[in-house]
Amino acid sequence: MPNIPITVNVDFTPVTIKNGQWSGQPTWTVTPNNAQAQQGNNKVTWSLTTLNSSSQNSVPSGYSASFTGDGIVFKSTNQQAWDDPPALQTNGTITADDNFQGLTENVFYYYTTKVQLKPNAGTTGPSGTFTADPDVENEMGNAVVKAAAK
Repeated sequence: MPNIPITVNVDFTPVTIKNGQWSGQPTWTVTPNNAQAQQGNNKVTWSLTTLNSSSQNSVPSGYSASFTGDGIVFKSTNQQAWDDPPALQTNGTITADDNFQGLTENVFYYYTTKVQLKPNAGTTGPSGTFTADPDVENEMGNAVVKAAAK
């Protein structure tokens, strides 16, 4: 089964917390933004990174970043349903499996992604949840998987 790795990089540099309130929005980069699946079984694995442009961790001091339990959600408007929905793994990645047998045309799957900032032990403050705007992602042509008909 081919494994398709996708990295969701979230730069939290513009995000701050003051008096228990979050402000600012992170920037998102998904690589690759259009991953090619093959006929047959495929596994997509999303990994989260939190680096800024100078390769420094961009998470606010005292916090850790992770995918939420529903950190990857396929859109209901996709051409067809995904066989095995995305699931958060114990190692912090999210995986989803599908079998692309007998396709007669290319199929695109669009999604939204959600991450959270949680306070580390000894840090007092609320968690913050951030979601990539699926409309912006889709306008950029960000299909999570392109299953090619052969």
